[in-house]
Amino acid sequence: MVTLPFWQKKDTKTDKYILTLFLGGEKAYGYAFEERNPDNRSSLYQEHINSSLKDASGKIETIILNCERDLGDNVYLKKTVLFLNSLYTTETGAILEDFYKQIKKLVKSLDLENLGYVTFSEVIIHNFGKKEKHFYFIEESLYDYSIFEIENEVVEKTEKIAKTQTQDETLKEVKKHLKKDIKKIGFFLKKLNKSESVADQIITTNDLPELLTKIYYKDKKEISPSSTHTPVDTAHIDEQYATAAPFALAPGFSESKGISEEVPVSDQKDYTDEKLEPDKKKTFKLALPTFKSPNWSSSFLKQKRFFIIGAVIFLILLIPLYFIFLHQAEISLVTKKENFSTQTNFKVNEQSNFISKYSKPVTVKTSQQTTGEKVSGEKAKGEVTIYNGLFEEKEIVGGTIIKTGGGVSFVITEDVIIPAATTSANLNEGVETTAFGKKKVNVQAAKIGADGNIDSGIKLTVTDYSSSDLYALTAGDFNGGVKKTVRVFSNKDATNLMNKALVLAKKETVNGFNNVETERNYLFGDTFKVEKIKKNYSAEVEEEVDDVEYQLSGKGVVLFTPFAQLIDKVQSDELKDKEFVADTFQLAKVKLEKKNDSNYTYSALVKGQVQNLVDQEGILQNITGQFKWGAAKVLDKQSNIVAYTIRTKPLPLPILPFSQKAIVFKFEK
Repeated sequence: MVTLPFWQKKDTKTDKYILTLFLGGEKAYGYAFEERNPDNRSSLYQEHINSSLKDASGKIETIILNCERDLGDNVYLKKTVLFLNSLYTTETGAILEDFYKQIKKLVKSLDLENLGYVTFSEVIIHNFGKKEKHFYFIEESLYDYSIFEIENEVVEKTEKIAKTQTQDETLKEVKKHLKKDIKKIGFFLKKLNKSESVADQIITTNDLPELLTKIYYKDKKEISPSSTHTPVDTAHIDEQYATAAPFALAPGFSESKGISEEVPVSDQKDYTDEKLEPDKKKTFKLALPTFKSPNWSSSFLKQKRFFIIGAVIFLILLIPLYFIFLHQAEISLVTKKENFSTQTNFKVNEQSNFISKYSKPVTVKTSQQTTGEKVSGEKAKGEVTIYNGLFEEKEIVGGTIIKTGGGVSFVITEDVIIPAATTSANLNEGVETTAFGKKKVNVQAAKIGADGNIDSGIKLTVTDYSSSDLYALTAGDFNGGVKKTVRVFSNKDATNLMNKALVLAKKETVNGFNNVETERNYLFGDTFKVEKIKKNYSAEVEEEVDDVEYQLSGKGVVLFTPFAQLIDKVQSDELKDKEFVADTFQLAKVKLEKKNDSNYTYSALVKGQVQNLVDQEGILQNITGQFKWGAAKVLDKQSNIVAYTIRTKPLPLPILPFSQKAIVFKFEK
């Protein structure tokens, strides 16, 4: 009889080791260390992953296997601490809802026991906060740079700077938000040259093991790993370990708590009394067939005998290796489908959990001919004689209006007193005559233009007097009256230029979005705006000019949603216990119904094929390691599955893999 382990990792773990997993956006980093002797640790491994964490389990499992190999035989890592890049968290440190689901799914698929999570900014505060009383931490993620201003170990301010088309442009924008006299510590996805650097001290991947391990022991004194890797006093660690505060809950640690809830210490699991002994590894005993030995009389037969025995041993060793590393299964499912169509409404703003924001610096210029008009010119001037037919003197104040018979108005420019009229009699002829009092005075036209250029001897009436009592005659020709119309820059022109510039800025922002975002997204163009706007006109309003130029600069902002998140949103709101069949979801007739400040309400027609939810995790738990006919019985019990095909590869064996990760579901259209 020969005993062979089949490495059922889900049933076996080694409690004395801690797996440290850092999700950095484009990469995942991992290493493991012995909890009571942190200097005994594996190398740091890294793998490129999709930032959405889809299909990341295979890459992270590679990291885990490498760490287990470094630590020795029969090491099975399970206890895990997560460290998260700012891509996955809010400004308050809570995990974003969509990533929470992915992380929880990831932890469960890898069969890890998650002790908690820590944001990378907290790692930096713990390692540098006491030494640097006031400093910046700049953390790069896939889409932006997060700037944390930290003072006395507290984050006083957080800013996010979206990435633009060029790195130089983005780093210049980052530098604008940093004060020169404050130290800057940075962690970047790619190495920067000296001219690009915005940080005084850069955290490299080589620094991660020491930084991350230190925060694991943040409540224990003098037990973090030393930089020289000298032996650690494990008895001292045992003494201090009892005072350790547990981490905040994280996905996979508790099913009953939300991602942003604070959990009392009394509700959290206490690990101080756990035994640090690995569980017994389960094994399967494989009975080998017995052979009746022939009479090996010749040397040839003896050599053949050794060859056969060696081949049998090789095959015995090869079987478990095949099942562990090569054996896979693909299950094609045909489900009950139905056409689905409905009108849906959803609100879009920067706080919506399915909405993301894209921004980039924009500078646009535009110009146009002016359309405003301005009338200019001079008023006609001259002298009149005012005649007074009344037997009392009259005072005419400056500003009094006099008019011609044609309605042309003039203004007396100064106060004037007109003498009273007098009478005289001719006794010989018996005739009495009246002599009007008179006085000359300067006047000017009430309006600009040539209408005021009147001839000498024109009679004018005085306001509030009859022409028989008081009138005026021009003492000479009036002149100097001219009028002209010119083009000027108007308020209407300024508004038109602003609207044209906003159209150009929106186009530039959308083009930048399309160049940066590679995944399928839906862009809400109505949400476009320009923040921190600066305006520059080449002329002032009412200035006499034929053409005017306008420059607008600021930060173009537009909201969008990844198509996958939009599908999840509609499924959650409209389908309840169903889901869309892959690649059938359609969104049509998207219309902005209402806008209130920065809140937008959209309506849309949703179409596609839907099917009842298939409990893939439940099915996997029941078919892993089963024969095909046993798996078929499980699938037959699923009422919404109408047909299926089970195929194992690369060899068509009748038994399914022992690992859930090696079994893939494929839905047929």
